[in-house]
Amino acid sequence: MTHDLSFPVAGEALAPLTVAHIDPATLKLVAALMDDPNPIHFDTAAARAAGLGDRPVAQGPLTFGYLLVMAARAVGGHDGLRQARIRFLGNVFAGDRLECTGVIHEVTPDAQRMTLRCRAEADGRPVADMDATFLLDGADAPSGQASPTSRNGMDL
Repeated sequence: MTHDLSFPVAGEALAPLTVAHIDPATLKLVAALMDDPNPIHFDTAAARAAGLGDRPVAQGPLTFGYLLVMAARAVGGHDGLRQARIRFLGNVFAGDRLECTGVIHEVTPDAQRMTLRCRAEADGRPVADMDATFLLDGADAPSGQASPTSRNGMDL
């Protein structure tokens, strides 16, 4: 069951984001944009030689990005993002169906801050878990409170 996030409630599901088919051309483009020369992302023979199977491997930041898009849609945009932590659990391959789901994990009593717990699955295999914390509309962003391991509100 999804919920109107103007009144967030812990335990409520977010609207999922589905990528029906991870396109090999997208992986090649992302490799170029990221200046990532690792051929496992665009060359089947390289993926095979690395023991990763017969399909190119998606970049971790691509999966992270899809999870962030789903989370930001749930709260009305990315402006309130204050923290995102991801744990990669497995590989996403070209041709996989990626399903991103999530729930509201915690809401502060004043409904100013919300933490989402999200998961990405590729063809039913868990591939990433993410927790993301957002300030909601009307909440003032604390100034000067970035941790030394943070940049632009995201844990490094």
